[in-house]
Order: sequence, then structure tokens, then C-alpha cells
Amino acid sequence: MKVLIDMKIRDTVHPVDAIQAHGIFHYECEKCGHERLIFLEMGVEERCNKRLLEEYKSGKSHKATPFCLRCPRCEQLSFVHNGTQWLPIPLPVATECNSYFSYGNREIADINYD
Repeated sequence: MKVLIDMKIRDTVHPVDAIQAHGIFHYECEKCGHERLIFLEMGVEERCNKRLLEEYKSGKSHKATPFCLRCPRCEQLSFVHNGTQWLPIPLPVATECNSYFSYGNREIADINYD
């Protein structure tokens, strides 16, 4: 899985769209066993991240993630959250090659699969 760490590298190689991510959820399908890391854009479940340093908090209103996800492989509603990695500072993550929950305009976060 490609994670974009250095914005200078991104600008010199080729421009790509990126989000600022403060956490990573690990999901696994109970039916087919497919696993995936899903990044959290700033504002999505942000108040749950106790490791995020104060100066990096976005100030956005809280957006929750959906309780149930459809597995991108077998299409069953059996994709369950089974781990979280919180980051102390937000990192840029390329949207073209990673799955992420986006802040968006709805009451809950939108899922974007790579």
C-alpha cells in the first residue's frame, strides 16, 4: 500500500490528490477474509484521536464513520473494524491509491475505496 509522506517529493515527481489523514482503521471481511487499511481524513472521528497534538486539530465538526461497510471484494455487508492506529500529526495520503473516509458534506463520513 503506497502512503505519501513527503509533500516535497509529491510536488517534484508528479502532482496527485491527497488528503490529510490523522488515523488508520483496519477492516477485515468476516465472509471472505479480505483486509484493508482505511485512512481517516481530518474531521472524521477526529475527537477520538487522543494522540493528535493540539496544534494540528482541524476544528471541524465531528463526523462519524458508518457502523457497517460492504466488502469491496465479495459485496457482503460484513466488513468489520478490528484495529486503529492514531497518528500524532496529520500526514498527506494519496487518494488515488488508498482507501479513506472523507469528510464530505453528509452527516457521516463517505467511504472511498482505491
